[in-house]
Amino acid sequence: MARPFTDPVTRFWSKVDVHGPVHPTLGTPCWVWRCGRVTTGYGLFKVGGHPGTTYLAHRFAWENVCGQIPNGLFVLHACDNPSCVRPDHLFLGTHADNSADMVRKGRQAKISRPAPWAAGRNHWSSRQPNSVLRGSVNPASKLTEQDVMTIRSIYTAGDTSQQMLADRYGVSQVAISLVVRREKWKHVA
Repeated sequence: MARPFTDPVTRFWSKVDVHGPVHPTLGTPCWVWRCGRVTTGYGLFKVGGHPGTTYLAHRFAWENVCGQIPNGLFVLHACDNPSCVRPDHLFLGTHADNSADMVRKGRQAKISRPAPWAAGRNHWSSRQPNSVLRGSVNPASKLTEQDVMTIRSIYTAGDTSQQMLADRYGVSQVAISLVVRREKWKHVA
């Protein structure tokens, strides 16, 4: 038996629990979306058949009660509950407003552990220096050790610009700069 047709607004509000947790500072309960959500907790609501249009539930609630959302604005949660669709817990703001709200409420990410990447002595290339293909043995290298020594001596003489050397050796000016400043090809004296 086919499901009886229900208009989207009636169907939307039938999926909302209006007896959610009371927000401590707002003093009113959140209206919690009970159906599909994305991993961050925001509700999803589909209107129309296949393919239809999928809305974030809080945005659908806002547009249903308050009207169209102006371009460039977001629907933000005063209650910080991403599944809440209660219109008086929502407000419009810019991306900057959302970021400022996040910082003001202390919701920004806090790094309490070391960064997941290693640097300096802890980087794998420092711990296993023989595993790194340096110089002309690196298949991506356009220069040889002899080229590097020649580039450094020509540039030190002062008659040739980095761009002229780059054109001569078929590399970028930045590559030449890294060579002459000894930031690359450090193993070449």
